[in-house]
Amino acid sequence: MEFKLSGSSFLIIATLLICNEVIAQTVAERVYGKPNCTEEGFSLTAVDSTGFVLSGNSLCGGNNTGFVLRIDRNGDTLWTRKSIEPNGLVRSFQPGVLQFFGKELIGIDGDTLRLTTTDFQGNPVTKNPFYFPVCNNFGTDFIKTTDNGFATTGHFSTTTCNAPVYDGFLTKHNSLGELQWTKIFGEQQNDEFFDIEELPNGDFALFGWTSSRGAGSADFFLLKTDSNGDTLWSKTYGNANSNFGYGMAATTDGGFLLSGYADSTLLLKTNGEGALQWNRSFPDNCGGSYFKCTETLDSAYVLLSYESDSSGTCGSVFRKFDRSGNLLWEKKWSGFLRAFIEFEPGKFGLVGSRSISVFNTNVLFVRFDTTHFPIASSTIEVASRHGPKLYPNPAQSQFYLKLPGRTSFAEGQLILTNLEGQPVKTILIRNAEENISVEGIEPGFYLVEIRIGDSTFFKKLLVQ
Repeated sequence: MEFKLSGSSFLIIATLLICNEVIAQTVAERVYGKPNCTEEGFSLTAVDSTGFVLSGNSLCGGNNTGFVLRIDRNGDTLWTRKSIEPNGLVRSFQPGVLQFFGKELIGIDGDTLRLTTTDFQGNPVTKNPFYFPVCNNFGTDFIKTTDNGFATTGHFSTTTCNAPVYDGFLTKHNSLGELQWTKIFGEQQNDEFFDIEELPNGDFALFGWTSSRGAGSADFFLLKTDSNGDTLWSKTYGNANSNFGYGMAATTDGGFLLSGYADSTLLLKTNGEGALQWNRSFPDNCGGSYFKCTETLDSAYVLLSYESDSSGTCGSVFRKFDRSGNLLWEKKWSGFLRAFIEFEPGKFGLVGSRSISVFNTNVLFVRFDTTHFPIASSTIEVASRHGPKLYPNPAQSQFYLKLPGRTSFAEGQLILTNLEGQPVKTILIRNAEENISVEGIEPGFYLVEIRIGDSTFFKKLLVQ
């Protein structure tokens, strides 16, 4: 696939790495909602060390309302509030206070947008509406700025409600949420923003996609402004196909991480001027706007995407990469996870929805922990044709471990761990092929950790 960056071309190479697909320790996986309702989580934020606040939308019995859900670290509900006041995206920038960015009525899109500050129980303290002409105002992201104010981004129709053409926007607000200034970015066709970052020098970066410029019908669109919202430069990334951008992170090396999709899921890394450094692609994406990325607390990168499996069923995929774009691990769930946070090093929370019937969805929350995996590239070998083999898999009473290409080695170790992170079986490895019993082990998925000398391998095993 040939990709073009502002008139220059480069080759995007499909990621053919065969990586360790690990089973992260899923600490909590909860679904909230009623069987005859359509309910979805938009975003989540960590609140102190006790849990999370989720926000989203509920369509139930003909009533469309926003909700705020307070849960503990295990996903157990502490309180729920359904209201048209605090709704949309939620953030907690200081203890005991919540900020929301959504529309005046319900959700994260509509004809009037609003920044709302509430107390810890979701009771509004300040409400600041603002709007753009015509209709179809979409508020897609907001941040707290270094002057203790706020900045928001999104897009709005400049034409009609039934045949919209969108321009992107950037707004700046003071510490009370009061609007200070607005900047609009757009040309003849669609220019839509979905992510915003404030840079260390006070400049802003906006990211989304455009059909007004670039190489194809739609291209990734990265725009940098100064602290007053005036454009410094912009870049497009794409080819003759449609390339839709949804996720961005400013990285600690001064560059940007960009995510979205064309015919494949795409992850791009640029320098501080927007010049491409590397790119990765993964086939079988399912479209939508479920593509987000960030730099982790250990200075690696993670990507949340929405892709189909071999049966054609769509679900969420969460991947981690080193700083050179090498894939370290991936984790998959059934459902539509649309937002995530890393609330402690190696510990993540995700929110979205899961189908419960042909027409209905409920809110899905996932918390999992990767801290017990030694994921540094120097200590893990990629599971390739020379790596360990487990068969049969699924296993019933026993399985075989085979180490291709090894005739002699120092004594190794195999550790079988359940999804709660508890070791259930440990054996010594003395031969290139071992017969391992699973008699008495409960049916289910297990992580198999294989240590041979200085190398560590991870495989997954299903016991039936």
